[in-house]
Amino acid sequence: MQAVVIGGTGRVAAASPSTGVNTLTGAGFDNALSGADVVVDVSNSPSFGDEARVPDALLQPIAAADLATEVAGMAEGKPLGGIANVGGPEKISFEQMARDVLARRGQAKTVVVDPDVGYFGTPLATNSLVTA
Repeated sequence: MQAVVIGGTGRVAAASPSTGVNTLTGAGFDNALSGADVVVDVSNSPSFGDEARVPDALLQPIAAADLATEVAGMAEGKPLGGIANVGGPEKISFEQMARDVLARRGQAKTVVVDPDVGYFGTPLATNSLVTA
């Protein structure tokens, strides 16, 4: 089985800027997806400048190993024909997650909560990104 992971950096057929794939322009997608049986999108939304504008929404972080187990099971199973919702045990604000990630990376960006900021261009309600 040929699997392509958008945003990937591992041993599968990764599709990311380092492999010539640009999710903003679409450059490199045709070549990256050629022959793929499965496409898994784990790319991040880009941010530019000295501030990170985030929506007023909740997130539900999940451990990478737990997510990998879920994704592998879905990739090997029957096609979903839709979106699978998975999440970790705790719900936190987008703002807190952004602050935590930036601090961990040593980046000095200001986090601004902006209810008009979408997620990959999509408007968000408070619970749009968490499981029920």
